[in-house]
Amino acid sequence: MNTPKAEENVSRSIVRPQISLLIMLLMMTVLAAMSAGLFYASRVTAIREEVSVLTGGRIDGGPTNRMAHISFILFTLCSPLILASVLSTIVGIMRWLEKRRGVAEADSSSR
Repeated sequence: MNTPKAEENVSRSIVRPQISLLIMLLMMTVLAAMSAGLFYASRVTAIREEVSVLTGGRIDGGPTNRMAHISFILFTLCSPLILASVLSTIVGIMRWLEKRRGVAEADSSSR
């Protein structure tokens, strides 16, 4: 039989998963960028026709929208770089503000 002390020790040893606000915002930003890429992909006629063929649909031989295709390719190539630079800039600014706040607190405590 489990005693109350044994149950207390077991509950203390269980580590509950935690996620910080920064990681959650990072994940949401990455997922938003991926869904924007999927949105642009759905507007490209060539990709829409490929998905239609895979699901058993027919291909209509209408005019193609080259601007959507070009923007999707540019988005696919540039979005990881842009996303990494924006997130790096935000993290750098946050660290700079944190360091500045720590220096200000150290100056006020030394007086």
